[in-house]
Amino acid sequence: MKTFKVGQIVKFHTPLPDEDPAQIYVIVEISDDETANRASIKPLNFKFQFPPILTVKIADLSHVKVSALEMVGETVTLKKNDGTEVSGRVVSARDVDIFLEMTRNKQEVVTNCHLTIVDQEGLTHEGFYVFKA
Repeated sequence: MKTFKVGQIVKFHTPLPDEDPAQIYVIVEISDDETANRASIKPLNFKFQFPPILTVKIADLSHVKVSALEMVGETVTLKKNDGTEVSGRVVSARDVDIFLEMTRNKQEVVTNCHLTIVDQEGLTHEGFYVFKA
């Protein structure tokens, strides 16, 4: 059984009939209580400006693989191994399908999505995709 942690992308493994089976969520908090392990989740790609945060049983969730290839051609910012950040256009991804995880710092969100980009000067850089929180 895979463990769940904050920042992972999940979905309901058995959605109710009136729920969108393709809806994905990010785990924003995990809590243990006497009755069941629960997670607070927030929908991604939600059509309203302020998406709700739902508290659900972890047993109702499953991990979601995302394709890093969808990032090819996008302009992103990477955090390199030396801690510096650089922006450019994505040309490739190390792992095609990944279980995306996000970690929030004070100023940014760092992912486990390892990409290769080309900057404006034509230089190639590798690192993990980051975005401002």
